[in-house]
Amino acid sequence: MRPRIRYGLAVTDRATGAVAGSIELRVVSDRHRRATLDFAFGRPAWGRGYATEAAHALVGYGFATLDLRKVTATCSPDNLGSHRVLTKIGMRQEGYLHDHILVRDTWQDRLLFGLVSPDAATALDQAG
Repeated sequence: MRPRIRYGLAVTDRATGAVAGSIELRVVSDRHRRATLDFAFGRPAWGRGYATEAAHALVGYGFATLDLRKVTATCSPDNLGSHRVLTKIGMRQEGYLHDHILVRDTWQDRLLFGLVSPDAATALDQAG
C-alpha cells in the first residue's frame, strides 16, 4: 500500500460550522522529508486567524508526526495576508520565483517561504 502523501482539511468556523477555507500539507519527497503547504480561505474568513491557526497545527503535525525536515509554501507577492500567515507560523522568505505558475493564461510570480523542523534547527544552532 502506498503511504499517504496528502493531508487536506476543511477549516470551519467554531460557532457556526460554516466552511471558512481549506488547507493541505503534501509530502513531496519522502527521502528528503519535505512537504508543501497550501491554503485558501474565503474573504469572510480573512483576518480572523483561521489560516494562521490551521497552518500552525498542520505544520506542527508534519514535524511531530510525519517527521518532516522542511515545509515550504508559496504566495503571490501581492497577497499580504498570506505573507503574514506564513511569517506568523515561523516561515522565512527564501526566494522570489519569477513566472512560477500559470493562472488564467497569465504567468505569475510567487514568493517562496520555508521552515526547517524545530529539532533540526536546534541541532544546527548547537553545531554552529
